[in-house]
Amino acid sequence: FLELQQSPAVAGLDEPVALAMDAAGDTLYVAAANSNAVTVFDRNPATGALTFLETLVDGVGSVDGLAGASSVAVSFDGEWVYATGENDDAVVVFDRDPGTGALTFAQSKADGIGGVDGLAVPRSVVVSPDDLNVYVAGSGDNAIAVFTRDLLLGTLTFREVVRDGVGGADGIAGVSALTLSGDSGLGFHLYAAGSGENALGIFRRAASDFGKLTYVDAERDGLIGDLGSYAYFGTRI
Repeated sequence: FLELQQSPAVAGLDEPVALAMDAAGDTLYVAAANSNAVTVFDRNPATGALTFLETLVDGVGSVDGLAGASSVAVSFDGEWVYATGENDDAVVVFDRDPGTGALTFAQSKADGIGGVDGLAVPRSVVVSPDDLNVYVAGSGDNAIAVFTRDLLLGTLTFREVVRDGVGGADGIAGVSALTLSGDSGLGFHLYAAGSGENALGIFRRAASDFGKLTYVDAERDGLIGDLGSYAYFGTRI
C-alpha cells in the first residue's frame, strides 16, 4: 500500500500582525503576537500557494526576544531576517537559508542592555536598501533606534537613538511604522508614523555615516508643514 505523508499542521499564527517576503518571492514570514513567533511559509511563485515550513517561538531552543512578535523584515540580499518582540523590547536576528527559507536564531538586541536604547515597545523594523542599516520604531520610547549591520554575519551594532522632542526631532511620538525611500537603492530618507501625535516624521539618512538620521520635517494632521514650521489655516505658529 502507498503511504501518504501528511503535511504538518500550521502553527504560530495566533494574532498575526506583520508580513514580509524575500525579494525572490519564495518565502513568506509572519510575525504573530500571541504566538510569540515568526512563522515561515514556502511559496509557490506560479500559484501563490503557501506551504507551512516551520515556526520559531520565543523561549524554544535558543530563540530569544520574540515575546509579542510585532514586525518582520528580510534583508535585501535574502540572507537574514529581522523581527521585533514588543513584550521583550527587542530586535531579533535570524540567519536565513536562501534555498529553503528556513531560519536559525543568531542574535537578540534588547532595550537597556549593552548600551542599546530606543527599543521600548518596538513595532516596526526596516532594512536599508543597501543592507547597511536596520532601523527600529520604539513606540514606548517615542524613538527610532539605529543599528549598523554586518554584511557577512548579519548581526547588529547599536549606533544611536533619535527621540521625539530631542535635538529638534518631531513627529515620532508613539512611532509605529517606518519606511525608507529607495533613491538609487541607497535609501536617502526615512519616514516614520508618529501615531501618538497624528504625524509623520521625515529624516535624511547618511549611509556614509553609519546610517545616521537627521531630522528634516514633519507632516501633522490639520497642519501645513514647512521645514519644521507649521501653519494652521494660514496662521504660522
